[in-house]
Amino acid sequence: MSSIPSELISTIIDELQHDRASLKACSVVATPFCSPSQRHLFRSMWLHRENWQYYTVVQQALHRGTDTPARTIKRASALLLEAPHLATYVRDLTIDLPDSVDEDAPLAHVLHEVGPHLERFVISGLVVRWSDLSQSLASAILDVSARRTLNTLHLLHLRELPATVVLRALSTVRVLSLHSLTFYEDHKEAPATISRPRLEHLILSTSLPATYELILSPHAPKPANVTKLSLRVDATAHLYAERLLSSIAPTLVDLDLDCEELFIPLYLPHLPHLRTLTLRIFLGLARRLPDGFAGTLRGLPRVALTVIFAVQCRFKEHTWVDDGPLPGLDACQVDLNTVRCQLLFLGAPRAIMKEAAFHAFCAAMGAALSGVRLDLSNVEDKPYVARLPW
Repeated sequence: MSSIPSELISTIIDELQHDRASLKACSVVATPFCSPSQRHLFRSMWLHRENWQYYTVVQQALHRGTDTPARTIKRASALLLEAPHLATYVRDLTIDLPDSVDEDAPLAHVLHEVGPHLERFVISGLVVRWSDLSQSLASAILDVSARRTLNTLHLLHLRELPATVVLRALSTVRVLSLHSLTFYEDHKEAPATISRPRLEHLILSTSLPATYELILSPHAPKPANVTKLSLRVDATAHLYAERLLSSIAPTLVDLDLDCEELFIPLYLPHLPHLRTLTLRIFLGLARRLPDGFAGTLRGLPRVALTVIFAVQCRFKEHTWVDDGPLPGLDACQVDLNTVRCQLLFLGAPRAIMKEAAFHAFCAAMGAALSGVRLDLSNVEDKPYVARLPW
């Protein structure tokens, strides 16, 4: 083994990075194989509470289907005490905040060890309030989330989160997502920011006004570098979303909008550099295009368009309502050369129902968008955490 160059061993191991069983086997073959194998085995970790079996269905659904290796908080802390060098391999960490005091110190220890090496950090609060955390754990989380080496920060279901965490992240991270947060107003003045914020991709999968108010407040750094934006748009957040879109219009290239039912047409402000647009529309059990769809198409700028229709399957698939070709398509500015229409199945319907639903969907899109070159496909639903970008 000693005669094999280390670069060749690393190259071989890299080919197995998604095969955990093979990586584990390689890690015990010989000393030269151990470190390259561990580098992939411990690259990503999800740390959850000891009482995982008592999580609610909604809480478990956040992570169901993800392939991130899972460990309890205490087990991870014990592992790093026994082999501290493993912390240097961790680049992606997801944590569930503990709801028992005896897990606070172990989690703080893990964060202290892996924090300097992290590139991606996901914090899931579940039902825990920030004020319930021990001071040492709260400080450890704040320290990791403020590190300049961190590229991506995802904040989920956090209660009473210090507002400065988000304000600082708007300047220091490249990708930031905010999902169902409430804030503790701990800032009297804006935290120090870098000359040009790094933030390129902002995800707001929430309609809570407090999140928009914080991002649009005078305390927040100006989003001078955002090229990709994902928003949930409903009646509650519509005006806030319009203000946010206007503030980043000079740099925005890629826009993803969750439009829910789209009862009325959606109108965008002037976005001079927008090139790609994705609309996510919830149909549920309905089998017809929403009332606001035609008006939305007519008001869109000339962009590459993807429309995702989220549906639930019935026990018996019904025919789509045929309202004829959508009116006014000849006046559309959107690029109609190729419109991508995708059918997203919520839940896990039977294969025969999915097939019937997709065939009906294709026929309905062909009839409604007559003359438009369509790229039709179906996609599988993924848990929220699995959809979060790196």
